[in-house]
Amino acid sequence: MLFKKLKLKKIESANASPATHQQSKHFAKKCKVEEVSIFSLLARVNSSRSNSRKEILWFGGEFSFFDSYDFWSGQWIDGFNLFIEMRRAGVDIVDPFILSSIVGASANLAALELGKQIHCLVLSLGYESSLFVSNALVDMYAKCSDILAAKTIFDTMCRRDIVSWTSIIVGMAQHGRANESLSLHDEYYEDPGRFRQIITNLMGNSIKVLDFRELNNAGDRLVSALSLSRYNHVKQINLEFAQDIEDKHLDILGSKCSDSLQNLESLNLNGCQKISDKGIEAITTVCFNLKVFSIYWNVRCIKITDGGLCQILLKCSSLQSLNLYALSSFTDEAYKKISILANLRFLDLCGSQNLTNEGLYCIAKCKNLASLNLTWCVRVTDEGVIAIAQGCISLEFLSLFGIIGVTDKCLEALSRFCSNTLTTLDVNGCIGIKFFLNCKELRWLWVTLLPGNGNYYKVNVQQWELL
Repeated sequence: MLFKKLKLKKIESANASPATHQQSKHFAKKCKVEEVSIFSLLARVNSSRSNSRKEILWFGGEFSFFDSYDFWSGQWIDGFNLFIEMRRAGVDIVDPFILSSIVGASANLAALELGKQIHCLVLSLGYESSLFVSNALVDMYAKCSDILAAKTIFDTMCRRDIVSWTSIIVGMAQHGRANESLSLHDEYYEDPGRFRQIITNLMGNSIKVLDFRELNNAGDRLVSALSLSRYNHVKQINLEFAQDIEDKHLDILGSKCSDSLQNLESLNLNGCQKISDKGIEAITTVCFNLKVFSIYWNVRCIKITDGGLCQILLKCSSLQSLNLYALSSFTDEAYKKISILANLRFLDLCGSQNLTNEGLYCIAKCKNLASLNLTWCVRVTDEGVIAIAQGCISLEFLSLFGIIGVTDKCLEALSRFCSNTLTTLDVNGCIGIKFFLNCKELRWLWVTLLPGNGNYYKVNVQQWELL
């Protein structure tokens, strides 16, 4: 495979013992090479094991060619194919260098699931203590955005070198954990102040993300971070399920850290149960450039009312994504003001039990809306959905899950006005639906009960292709 690509007529590597004649013939035949002399490919039978079990030490030879050509020149798929072929042939892996190279290929492909499988193989073969393999795993998980797994492996390493530290520090910095990245530098270097300044200078204004999700004392940490100059241009703040976030923290940000929030584009307050209208008003006053706002799953947070939602809508008119999942305290008076958001493309109103057709009439004015989740909006009927079909001419995704008040009438409107854009429709539990709509571009339709001729036919939740 590889040697054929290189158009070699002779392969020779003078490292260790010569490969057996049988293996030489095998590689020569497979790779169409006239002569093979791979001295570093040592095939031997371990006297302590069954004679039928083969071991190959890959210190150079074929795998060094494979590594230098396939992996480092970007031919990672070919590399994996060769590795799989080796495993199927029953060849034992007695050199951790193979595994580190394979893990590295997973990182370069950003193939997390494939990397996890290789990680399992590493554990089963007992190579988790290998420095080369551990370094590769840390780098792989970091590049595949599973920074928690990368940190876990790093913390359990019995030995670390500069590669270990570099991989985890860069990974932390690139995933919005700049404070932890700087702390690791302080831990590693004897002169923490000097290297703290170096990384700060290198990163400069590139610290765009602050991620405090599920962390204790997230409110105090956030206030402390935004008081530092290197966070003056932060674009994303994630406080998802940071349970200690209160109005006082948002009030401090609004009064003392306003300069640092001028460029904020994304704010995630999901699950922050202690926030009220007061906190929302404080933070939205200084975050007028927000494009993404999410505050779902605050079912028990009755402190956020129509007044809080109106503050968001009036002060953050550039919003493109608004997630109000499971917030059931709002009424149509607030929902009507969503029409202010001319650039809105994503809107999640799942569980909005007070939303009626009156609110949808105004939401239908959002011409650029592409995704709308109306799951369990039980007061909505055909009239509201028809208004959406007529007004939201860019609609691609629509969920009517659990709405028993919709019938074929709304589907006819969707078929008429959204047939060129709508690709996904969820009508699970919509017992008034009898027929599928005729949308040219519709790819996915979720159904549960299909009434027809007076009888209900049970259909498992599945995806229907209507292309």
